[in-house]
Amino acid sequence: MPVLEDDAFVLPESAVINEYLEERYPEPPLWPADAAERAFGRLLVFRFDQLSKPYYALRREQEGARERLDAELAKLNAVLDAQPYLSGREYGLADIAYVPWIVRARDRMDVELRSFGALDGWLERLSERPAIAAELDVVAAL
Repeated sequence: MPVLEDDAFVLPESAVINEYLEERYPEPPLWPADAAERAFGRLLVFRFDQLSKPYYALRREQEGARERLDAELAKLNAVLDAQPYLSGREYGLADIAYVPWIVRARDRMDVELRSFGALDGWLERLSERPAIAAELDVVAAL
C-alpha cells in the first residue's frame, strides 16, 4: 500500500493521496474543469476495485480470473473509445490511478492489450509522458 509522508503528516491509500496532492498542488489541475468529466473520473476511481479484484485473482492464478480481468479491460477500452483519457479530454487523476496496474498486467502478467485497441493506444500516449516513462522503467527493472 502506498503511503505519503509530508513532514509529520502520513497518509495511506492511493486515491486519497491523489486527492491530497491535487488540493495541495493545484497547478496543473489533474481533474477536468468540466463537472461531468470530473464526476465520471471520480466514479472510475471509486470503482477501481472492479479492476483490482480480478487483477489480484489472476496473480493468484484463480480460475476464471483472466476472463474477469479481460471484461474489466473491455469496459475501460469502451471508455477510451469515447474519449482520449479516462479523466475525459485531458490526462488526469483517473489515468494516474489506473496506469500502473495496466502496465503491470501487461508487462508482468502477460496480459495482451492488442485486442483492446483504445486501451493500448491510451497506454502508448501515456508512455510519452516523463512520469509514465519512468514508471515503465521501474516495472521493467522488477
